[in-house]
Amino acid sequence: MKRHLSLAAACLVSLGLASSANAGVILNYGQTSLTDGVKTATTVGGVTTITTSSTSAPGFIPVTITALGNTSGLSLAAFEQFSGVTSTGPAVVTAGSLDQLYSGTITFYSAANVASPFFLRIAFAGADLTGQIGGNAANLTDNQPPASVVFTTQSALVTPALVGPPNSFAFGLSGLSPALGVTGTALNSFTATGEGGTASVNPIPEPATLISSGTALLAGLGCYGWRRRKSA
Repeated sequence: MKRHLSLAAACLVSLGLASSANAGVILNYGQTSLTDGVKTATTVGGVTTITTSSTSAPGFIPVTITALGNTSGLSLAAFEQFSGVTSTGPAVVTAGSLDQLYSGTITFYSAANVASPFFLRIAFAGADLTGQIGGNAANLTDNQPPASVVFTTQSALVTPALVGPPNSFAFGLSGLSPALGVTGTALNSFTATGEGGTASVNPIPEPATLISSGTALLAGLGCYGWRRRKSA
């Protein structure tokens, strides 16, 4: 279950450089400012909820999208919102590595307003929050199959790219304070000041091969050490 967190930054860079037409990347982004925007994990009664906020856009975090749908090389302003992102199981520590399952919705809006058009919405269940106990970084990852990851969009750039499932995302949190920790089976509350990541589908087919497109998974998901779920 242990993630290779040290590879996260390098993976994000390599995925950002790849063409989404080849790698199946439909969204690549990073937090716009490390001083304006925090994710807050709050634990009450053993259940953790993760929320987003910033000084410039309360309830949202300003982010910069560098790849969207079939288009890379962008610098597109967007606003990320976590909605109902809540733990659905205990925090489990194995050999110093944390795993905890989450469900919820993450949306990337064109403006800091829930009524504004959105570039991508990710509704998920069975996402895994992982990290090293005592560390200042964590990953939130999910893929379908075996879990549930549903992409929807109001962007013409993204619509032709939604060829999955498989659907996957891998978001990295940094600057955790206090350091990642648990009390019993409950995650300790923390704030994270940095974030970036990738959402992906099947490799997007070229027009000539649209009808005979395959089902290969995107290159690069291994960067995040996808967790094999234990059989019942």
